[in-house]
Amino acid sequence: MIQVAPGKMHYIVDGPNVAYLNQNFEGGAFRFDYVDKVITELEAQGHVVSVTMPSIYFNEKSLLSVKASTANRRQRKEGKVFHRTRTNADKAFLDKWEATDVAFKCRREVHVAPDDLFWLYASLFLACPPQQHNVRVVTNDIMRDHIVVLTDRYHISRDLIDRWRDNTLVGVRILDRNLKPDGVVARSSSYQSSAASSTSSPLQMEILDTLPYSLVVQGKGTPSYHVPVVSTSSAVEWLCLTRAAKHHGT
Repeated sequence: MIQVAPGKMHYIVDGPNVAYLNQNFEGGAFRFDYVDKVITELEAQGHVVSVTMPSIYFNEKSLLSVKASTANRRQRKEGKVFHRTRTNADKAFLDKWEATDVAFKCRREVHVAPDDLFWLYASLFLACPPQQHNVRVVTNDIMRDHIVVLTDRYHISRDLIDRWRDNTLVGVRILDRNLKPDGVVARSSSYQSSAASSTSSPLQMEILDTLPYSLVVQGKGTPSYHVPVVSTSSAVEWLCLTRAAKHHGT
């Protein structure tokens, strides 16, 4: 069983979501080095890290989902599929993750759920006994489609989903100094040359952590409710409402 040190988190990284950050331009790629940057920095802080990754990205050729141009998007709507060939640097990252048992391969065949549902399930499973990990999911996915399915098909309370999301999902920013403002990759990019980390890494990562509480309206006993009305980087104000007692006429 995986052991998480006291005061530390078990971070589950949404591999494709992180790998496609900053990549919606002609020549954009699936950035294994972005995923590895997140893994390396979180592990250096003492956290446990797991990565969900569709199994197709472990193959020699895999899908490429970069929405770079109007023509590109039109071709996708017409059914055209884009592929990429795995590089030596990609393979080095994959080999390292498999050797350290970090990566979880998600099958995406016809009757198998998309990889997002794997990290959603993992976040719930790992938080329950006997694991009882303090879990966070690193993703910028706000789950629009999944929320519709969970509420409409499975009748799960939207408040319950929003509370889980507020307390579990953390965003991520990656500053890539090898990318110019127009999205072009600089010739000095170290991604293609080596999968090893270095002190002069061109990548900087920032985790956008959760608030210590949910902003969903919360009840305190039967008649009282707390409603968030102001949210800034420094303060949150709550409106406290109390339902008046019902008086029956005589």
